[in-house]
Amino acid sequence: FILISLILISSAVFGAELNATIQEISGKVEMKKGGGAWTPVKIGDVLGAGDSISTGFNSKAVMMLGDTSILVAKDLTRLTLSELYAKEGAVVTDLFLDVGNIRSEVHSSDSVSNDFTVRNANSTASVRGTVLDVEILGDGRGMKVMAWDGMAEVTDVHTGRKARVGEAKDEDSGDEEGEEEEDEEDEESEED
Repeated sequence: FILISLILISSAVFGAELNATIQEISGKVEMKKGGGAWTPVKIGDVLGAGDSISTGFNSKAVMMLGDTSILVAKDLTRLTLSELYAKEGAVVTDLFLDVGNIRSEVHSSDSVSNDFTVRNANSTASVRGTVLDVEILGDGRGMKVMAWDGMAEVTDVHTGRKARVGEAKDEDSGDEEGEEEEDEEDEESEED
């Protein structure tokens, strides 16, 4: 009885762990469970918090994160699913993108919100209900973020500088703006 009570209490306090399920793969796609070895991915494989996925040249993996969001890891991408859980009407997703390019479709509803974050060593992109592309730039120091529907906020983890990315309309031209690059070299030149 005590063990069951502790499990119920911990689920209420910390949230219910969710999983990422592989929906589609093409080319060479591998996963690493926790600190284990890299193994080939099959459709239906499940990743949890702490697991990583890697895609090869001309490869991709499509994953369902819980039951609210879709993540596409494009070719030459390596990412870790740091957190994925549901708590108090919200789904919390935290990805660490080592290298490569992803597209996420983050869906919220009236009853479930999403706290969706993509990080690398230098930047953090936070999203709530949008289609988002994130690419780690070649040297690993910068992050290119494009929000196709909705808004995202990008934060430089070293300076705290923030930029909003999304469906802003340029009033003069009617063009949509939706791209932001975070690059330390650009920030340094702006400060000089």
